[in-house]
Amino acid sequence: MLCGYIADPKGGSVDKSGENVNNNELSLSDYIKTIYDGKLKVITITLFFGIIGTLYAFLSNEKWVTRVQILPASYNQNIDTFNFISLLKVGFENEDNLSKRLNKLQEPQYILSMFYNNFNGSINKENFFKDNNSFIKKNNNESELKTLINGISINKDKDDLVSITSTYKTKKGAYELLSRYSKYVDRRVNQIYYSELDSIINLRLKYLKKSIESNISLAKHIRNKDISAAEITEKIAESVNQIEPLKNFHTLNENSDIALGSKGLKEKIIQLKNENNMAVFNKNLVKLTNQYDFLSNAKNDKNDKVSQLITHEVSDSLIFNTNKVAPRKGIIIIMSLFLGFMLSLVVVIFQGKLTSEYTKSNL
Repeated sequence: MLCGYIADPKGGSVDKSGENVNNNELSLSDYIKTIYDGKLKVITITLFFGIIGTLYAFLSNEKWVTRVQILPASYNQNIDTFNFISLLKVGFENEDNLSKRLNKLQEPQYILSMFYNNFNGSINKENFFKDNNSFIKKNNNESELKTLINGISINKDKDDLVSITSTYKTKKGAYELLSRYSKYVDRRVNQIYYSELDSIINLRLKYLKKSIESNISLAKHIRNKDISAAEITEKIAESVNQIEPLKNFHTLNENSDIALGSKGLKEKIIQLKNENNMAVFNKNLVKLTNQYDFLSNAKNDKNDKVSQLITHEVSDSLIFNTNKVAPRKGIIIIMSLFLGFMLSLVVVIFQGKLTSEYTKSNL
């Protein structure tokens, strides 16, 4: 037996035999009527979520980020220090190891790499915040300290362009944090850089001292052989044309020579016999002692010859860029209102369907 359905003007449908068939689906007009009837509830729920979102947006901590790209300092910005290092290489041109170490200290890119490594160092960050506790509200607040440490970073992109970043709860604070931490790292790099320079000088002085002692011992051995005053005089005269002393570090004048004229020759013989000077018997001593004196003077005068190291520079076109990243108050408020509105529609429509079904079930 085939059965068909016809619309029932009271809602739902009836088959050809006249029996009612339930239809729980609401029409568009039913939805509109349901929402209209529940408009007070829609408004209430929407406003409730809007108020919560507004409170969150205004009471939550702000987050500002300052970012800037940095470049290696130009060679001329550290010219005093680099000139000093160039002087240290005088007389050591053929010593590759020493020259390489000194050359490295004259490379702006190497200095920037020192800044990069120290900027990322967690120990440096911890020490910085301990010395600058104005950035932390509560002392010994590990959570806040960790957040601040993670908020300072330095990054290198695929083109090897370096940028530094700081995150803080105020716009001014984000800029000051980046600026002050950069200066802190600058001081740290200066300490390491000049400590490395001192280490190079000290190692060379230690080496020269041992070489001088060794050559003096060799000279004494030669002198202790049966050698006449005439032969000593001949050796002194022979040395005159072979001694090429370094430039004096202080005056840039030639150092005094062991050839002192006829009177000097006589005095030199006496001096040699008293074992005060062995240079005539070992020509290497002249060069070695001059190098030792030169580096000793350089070490003593270092603080007057070098200047504060510039680790990096910020180009005029790479100004500090500070942006707010959280909270986005407008977006938070709009999203909370939208969420409240959508939830209220679900509640009202669901209740409307329940009411409709309850009513039909009682017919």
